Amino acid sequence: MLARGQELGENRILAGMHSPLDVMSGRMIGIAAAAANLVDPANAALKAAAFTQAHTALMAQTGTDATTFPALAQSGTPATDRFADYATNQANFTRRMTFGFSQISATTLAPVVPKGAEVLLETRFPYLSADQRRVVLKTTELASGYPVLDDAEGWGRLNLFAAADGYGAFNGNVIVSMDATQGGFNAVDTWRNAISGAGKLTLQGTGTLRLAGANTYTGGTQVASSVLEADSANAFGTGDVYVGAGTLAVNAPAAVAIAGKFTQLQGTTLDLAIGPNGQGKLSVAGLTTIAGGTLHLKFVNGYTPKVGDTIAVVDGAGSNRQFSTVVVDGFQATAIYTATGIQVHLDA
Repeated sequence: MLARGQELGENRILAGMHSPLDVMSGRMIGIAAAAANLVDPANAALKAAAFTQAHTALMAQTGTDATTFPALAQSGTPATDRFADYATNQANFTRRMTFGFSQISATTLAPVVPKGAEVLLETRFPYLSADQRRVVLKTTELASGYPVLDDAEGWGRLNLFAAADGYGAFNGNVIVSMDATQGGFNAVDTWRNAISGAGKLTLQGTGTLRLAGANTYTGGTQVASSVLEADSANAFGTGDVYVGAGTLAVNAPAAVAIAGKFTQLQGTTLDLAIGPNGQGKLSVAGLTTIAGGTLHLKFVNGYTPKVGDTIAVVDGAGSNRQFSTVVVDGFQATAIYTATGIQVHLDA
């Protein structure tokens, strides 16, 4: 929706109706007006009714419900929908934020989040608090210095496309609690941004959070419940990873790096989607501690191992490593613990 709106604005320029600065200003006014109406307590009942009516109508027309609608909404392909390609949308949206203008004033001004702007992410991140949504806006803002966009209230630098992909930085510790019973983004969500910062991420609740960016945050990662899934090689930043409850899943196109220590406790699950050429395994630079829990392997992307094969699943040193249970889809298997890692032998 954001990409389509930006394209419409550019069409006004191409048609000779407005200048680029007009369109940039119009975007700011539109965002501010939408936020003012959504955040106004007097409109709370209308907002709730509109939310329910939109969902009811869309689900009725598509034959879906709260659990199946999100997948349908994202099922388009570039062959059927020219706005289905994420990278293209991102590139076009970023270009249209400034239309190629150079920065003409101070480029390092601190981010400014307008009063009430967090309401713009209310349905995108229903599991985050208002304060957390403000931080998402703050850590994904456009740099300062561009013409028109450095308004005092901060509307011009809001990058809603980037904000829709989650935090841009963990400047403090971040606790996320999801509730899968509420469906939609409460149940499953993906953060695509490259997250920096010194903070720690802790995941609680019952949903699934997927980290898909080239992350560099240093404070570490804790799974306190729910499912935390690595969809990129550097999903967990550069700190320790601690699985005290819930599931740590790996569904990345390459081995996933853990730059610090890795700890897994009893009653938890390490769920690895193993593909060819080491895809899906963990590569741990620090000490690996496995104090029970389940190791679950599934094979993806055409990888078809056979009985008798030995598969490396964790690279990393450690002396206290023992899974309580090893489950491999389609096989009976045994874990092998060596000085440099953990392997799985397919027994039958």
